[in-house]
Amino acid sequence: MPVTVCVEVSSTGERSETVSLQSQASITEEEISIWVDEMEEQNSKRQKLNEALHSISGGRYSPVMSTLNMAWDDVSDTQQRYYIRKAKETTPTSLSVITPSKEQLVWKALQTEVLLGPNRDNQGKHKRFDPNSGLVDILVKAYEQAGHWQTKRQILSLFADDFSRAELQEMIHGLSKWSIDQARQHATEAGKGQPLPKIPSFHTRIEHEKVDHFIEYISRPEFVQVFGTKTLKNSQA
Repeated sequence: MPVTVCVEVSSTGERSETVSLQSQASITEEEISIWVDEMEEQNSKRQKLNEALHSISGGRYSPVMSTLNMAWDDVSDTQQRYYIRKAKETTPTSLSVITPSKEQLVWKALQTEVLLGPNRDNQGKHKRFDPNSGLVDILVKAYEQAGHWQTKRQILSLFADDFSRAELQEMIHGLSKWSIDQARQHATEAGKGQPLPKIPSFHTRIEHEKVDHFIEYISRPEFVQVFGTKTLKNSQA
């Protein structure tokens, strides 16, 4: 079933995300299920963050309304300003707990550390792949021939950060923006080309006698009430 994410941005930069069942690019139901689980997890984490910020700041700041799941360069200036503003609000609030009364000093030290980092002389984004090399063509063919969405995501995560959305969609026909965003997120969280960590799932078999006992228990008259009866007759009888 195809799906797309509709993002509405208010004048303050806050976003609300909804799901539409109409899209130009096809996404499997399994991918939709994974996407819904990821969104629910993000919503849960954001709610916990908002509760903590509200408690620490005494309700001084508005809650964080959305999570950035796209590349920074792909969002609008309004959205960038929104996330920068929320970062400026949440960071000092966190520092007020970690280093009380020294927030400004620690914040300046963090900024200095970033400026003096080993990559400070690099200008622009470092690309691992030369678009003119044959390696990119091999990866694209591997992506197109992969039979499972997870394998496709792993392959795409290898070079999704090295090209813009438009460039990637030109390389791979029918590639959706959502697939690109998920591949970039995979590269950040799991590592480029790395498989997703397997989460153990435990199953417990219930004996039939216990199941029958449970059904018998919930079917007792004190739990099930019948409001009148009606006799049905077959017109052919």
